Amino acid sequence: MERYYYVCISQSNLKVSKPGPDPTVSQLDILKEIRLAYPPVQAPKDLAERLEISNTAISNKLQDMEGKDWVESERVGRARVYWITDLGRAQLDPEFSSDNQ
Repeated sequence: MERYYYVCISQSNLKVSKPGPDPTVSQLDILKEIRLAYPPVQAPKDLAERLEISNTAISNKLQDMEGKDWVESERVGRARVYWITDLGRAQLDPEFSSDNQ
């Protein structure tokens, strides 16, 4: 005996989540995105949208990068914003680090 099941999904029950961590998005990709943006101070949410990764993934990567001194951050109101440090620029432009020495 065959059984058939019908699934009904209404628009109100349909949930679409943001993409999860993307292993192809590297910390260097994030540095490039911050450098190209105007102003060069970015909130994690904006970076996550442009790089199409989750807010959690971008926050974790930014915390790692801050630990390496590639970026610095400051709380502005309720948001935290990030910018590239000289050490972060040196990761993108090797000649930048030789100019500063």
